[in-house]
Amino acid sequence: MLTTRTLKVILNAPRSIGHDILFARFIASRMQGNPYFPAPTVPIATLLAHIEALEVQILSRRDVSKARDSALLAVKADLDMLAMYVQTLAGERMLDSEAIVASAGMSIKRFPGPGKPPFVVKQGKLSGSVKLVVRDSGRNRTFYWQYSSDGATWIDREETVVAHAEISGLTPGRQ
Repeated sequence: MLTTRTLKVILNAPRSIGHDILFARFIASRMQGNPYFPAPTVPIATLLAHIEALEVQILSRRDVSKARDSALLAVKADLDMLAMYVQTLAGERMLDSEAIVASAGMSIKRFPGPGKPPFVVKQGKLSGSVKLVVRDSGRNRTFYWQYSSDGATWIDREETVVAHAEISGLTPGRQ
């Protein structure tokens, strides 16, 4: 199951204008009349009108690259707004999120969850001691260790070339 934090709807948009037009028409055909999308933020008729305006600019023989670029930006802006709309709907109905996104002709990009923390404090071998461990430290590094029992005064430990150190002489039960 997806969580709201991991859901990102993406448009697998093509690279050429001709493909952009085909892709935009595909999205319009998937969303038009689809019960998942009762009130898109950009009406599908508006998207189709912007696609037609882009096609007119491409078919005109005059050098109107600014007008063509403007028409292309309008189509891409419509698609971005529709992707946000689909993402919002999918986020509200997490159990159906994959079906909602797929029915719009879009994809879900999955983000990995939070990784392991780079630094871990473990209980030491003796009472009043802790073991400090750096994960995924790589090679040929020097580690400089400090600790504080009050958060204001810091005590330096000797540097090491290994990714762990043990501190003893602490008061058990205090952080």
